[in-house]
Amino acid sequence: MRILFNGMYFYPEVGGMETHILNLARGFIKLGDDVEVITSNSSKSRKVEIYDGILIIRTPFFGKNLIGWVL
Repeated sequence: MRILFNGMYFYPEVGGMETHILNLARGFIKLGDDVEVITSNSSKSRKVEIYDGILIIRTPFFGKNLIGWVL
């Protein structure tokens, strides 16, 4: 099965949602599923990378500030 997670932030950002998505993704991979995560590029990470077997795709994001949250 192919699974897509969408979250505003993801690893290496640290927080409850980030940890939850990471743990869910790892669990699905252990079951043999393909997992992708679409997230923001708020950190200085690559636009596309594979972490622990998870394909991570980062899209533009305005940042962690009032203007970014509003946009």
